[in-house]
Amino acid sequence: TLSKAAPYFQSFLRDRDKIGVAWGYTLLKMVEEFENISLSSASIHQITGNLDNADANNFANEIVRRFANKLEISTLKTLPCPVMVENSIIVDLLLHDSKISKVMEQVNTIDIAFPNIGTLSSHNCLCLSGYMSIAQIQEMQKKGAVGGICSRFIDKNGNIVDSSYDSRTISINLEALKNARHSLLCVTNEEKIPALIGCLRAGLVNVLALDILTAEKLLNMA
Repeated sequence: TLSKAAPYFQSFLRDRDKIGVAWGYTLLKMVEEFENISLSSASIHQITGNLDNADANNFANEIVRRFANKLEISTLKTLPCPVMVENSIIVDLLLHDSKISKVMEQVNTIDIAFPNIGTLSSHNCLCLSGYMSIAQIQEMQKKGAVGGICSRFIDKNGNIVDSSYDSRTISINLEALKNARHSLLCVTNEEKIPALIGCLRAGLVNVLALDILTAEKLLNMA
């Protein structure tokens, strides 16, 4: 699936694009399948803050570098802060930093997005890295969450579930994903289908690559 998705996704890219990339194993493996092309006037932007726990490796910096190498892009913008902090006051303080503020302005005006989606389980990166407990993940489920996109928890219609958690999150906002010319997502895990359905209903993703089993289950659940 990844070997087919990679060149298909590349066909949507244009020179001068601001290309936003999240993190995760699927993105890492997909970019390895990219063909070498030159988009020297484009730029790469990390759209989700980092995890700081080696047990939950998100490959964020490696993905940015590999995108840049495959596309011959020299302008790289990383997001030098964690994906989640203790409270919204810290988010406000970080966004008052001129460098972080400028990076986030660019993140929220990207042309192309390569987001990631997460499940509500103990395998969620936020849980593995200690940002959230299993109990907190279960609480999100009780509130109607079906998963997350770029670490923002959404319900079955793609709406933010809990504003208190969302205000602690440093990541691209949902409106920016909707406004991107293309938001491209490859899913090969059936557990991610509830989150994917929410994303599709809200217009957070508009280009999709699936394996056969995931596609069949999506059609049955949608």
